[in-house]
Amino acid sequence: MSRHPTQSNAGMSDQPEATSIPSIDRLRQRLESSNLNRADRSVAKILTVQAALEAPKQHLSPLQALKAQVDALLIDGPPLALVAVQQLINAVDCQTVHVRLQEDSNFDLLCQNGPIIWKSCKLAATAVLILAASKARVQEALKFNSQLRGGLPTLHQVRSTPSQSLAQAFGKAKKAALDDGKTTIIGVSMVDVHIFELVERGTEQSYFSFAHSFVLGIGPEGMIVWQAWGEHGYRLDEWIARGGAKIRSWDEATAFVKDFLHLTLAKVCFYERTYRHE
Repeated sequence: MSRHPTQSNAGMSDQPEATSIPSIDRLRQRLESSNLNRADRSVAKILTVQAALEAPKQHLSPLQALKAQVDALLIDGPPLALVAVQQLINAVDCQTVHVRLQEDSNFDLLCQNGPIIWKSCKLAATAVLILAASKARVQEALKFNSQLRGGLPTLHQVRSTPSQSLAQAFGKAKKAALDDGKTTIIGVSMVDVHIFELVERGTEQSYFSFAHSFVLGIGPEGMIVWQAWGEHGYRLDEWIARGGAKIRSWDEATAFVKDFLHLTLAKVCFYERTYRHE
């Protein structure tokens, strides 16, 4: 896959590879053919996702380009998107810049479990960040959301380290957007301290956790929220389909950040009627 100048994509090469991928329309026509066997159909679907990710986006702003990349990732639904994200993560771990999506030994298992796994807020945040981060910064971008990467805090760290301010980060990003035309991508992690305390006592399994991760994209146009919401909530693609990942006005963005602050301080309820899209 190739990386476009308007956006940094982890695991994508700076130069297009010599081999070309058929257009999305041609791939769709191939998928409609009744003569394809299962293996050929799987390959055609994978190529459809890759073709969508590689489609030119130079005419878009950075924020709009990232929005288009996330939509492209999900063009064939959660199963294929999960395959693509897993292979992009593997490429990041192997420090590979050339990625060619392909059917591997985990393909069927990932496709089968995709709709369930995509309800993970961490997976949704990881998928967006891996498309947004530059090669130099992608490891750090993914770290905060991963225990394997050493990014999740211990109870001691939670108690001894002051929380970072989303309001301050938003204000800084908004100023950069309006004054300098810059786009900022922010990964947000809300930690449920009480669950950490219950884990130490081995009793956390019977309690619901309020821990949550999501991604904000802030540019001159406004703000986008990308998220999924747990076992009983919605997947990233469902959030997008309901209009959750629209470009929000500055008034909407400010209200979102303000309500999030109130939620973290346990002062008021996070207004479901405002942020849940039916």
